[in-house]
Amino acid sequence: MPFRTITFNDIEDAINQSVDDGFPFSSVLLKGNYKFKDDGWLRLNDNDIPFRQASGLYLKVAEDFQVKLKIKSKNNNYFQDNMKTSLPSVMSLSKPDTALQTYSQLTFTMSAGDSISIDIDDDISGVAVLKVKHNGTNYAISNPKTQDDECFIMLDWVKWDDPEYDPDNPQQSLPESPEDIAPDIDNPPASDPDGEGGFNPNPDVPDTPTEDDGDDTTPPQDGDETETEPSSILWVVGIGLFVLLAVGVITLTNRKGD
Repeated sequence: MPFRTITFNDIEDAINQSVDDGFPFSSVLLKGNYKFKDDGWLRLNDNDIPFRQASGLYLKVAEDFQVKLKIKSKNNNYFQDNMKTSLPSVMSLSKPDTALQTYSQLTFTMSAGDSISIDIDDDISGVAVLKVKHNGTNYAISNPKTQDDECFIMLDWVKWDDPEYDPDNPQQSLPESPEDIAPDIDNPPASDPDGEGGFNPNPDVPDTPTEDDGDDTTPPQDGDETETEPSSILWVVGIGLFVLLAVGVITLTNRKGD
C-alpha cells in the first residue's frame, strides 16, 4: 500500500498526538530537563547541577507509519564516535564541513517498530544512553558514552500507509491532518514496549518542560563555536571563590598565631 504524507506542526505536535492516539509513535517517554522550542526543535538539556536530572527520550514508531528524524548533538563527533561504522541506508551521519567542528548530526528514517533512545547524562530510568534500532538491530556501539551536552531533535516528515490512498488521484494526494485520520487507526498507546522505555501518558507531568533559560534557541549551525555550559562556568567560579576564602582564613589564622 502506498504511503501518504501526514502533516504535523512539529515534533511536539507529533508527540502529543501519539499520547492521545498512539501514532506516529506507539511508545513515548520524555523526561527531565527538556524544552520544546518555537523553531520546531525539541531540546534535550544537559544538566551539570548536582541532584538534578538532565533529560531522556525514547520514541518507537507505530505500525503503518514512517518517520524521519534529524538529531543534532553539541558534543562534537558524538554520533561518529558512538555509532557502528556500517550503517543501513536509512541512517546517515554528518558534521560541519569546516575546520571548526561544532556538532554531530544523525538523520534516521524510521519504519514501524524502529526506535531511538537518548539519555544525556545516563540518569533517566528506562532509557538507554544511546540506542538506534532498525529492524530489531541496534546500530549504536555496545558501550556508548553519554553526550553530556545538549541534543536537538526535529521531525522532518511523517508518512502513513493509507489503504485508501490513490497516488494517481490528485484529490487523494493532498496531505491529511492527524485529526482527520485518527478515527481510521486502531493503534492505542503502548504501555510497556519491548522492555525499554515506556509510555508516559502526559509528557508534561511530572516532568514539565523547562522555561526558556536564555540559552541558544536553535541547534548549533556550521561555523558556530562550541560553548561552555553556564552551569559549568558557575561551578568553576564558585570553587574559585571557595579556594580564595579558604586561603584568606588560613592566612588570618597564621597571623594570629605569629
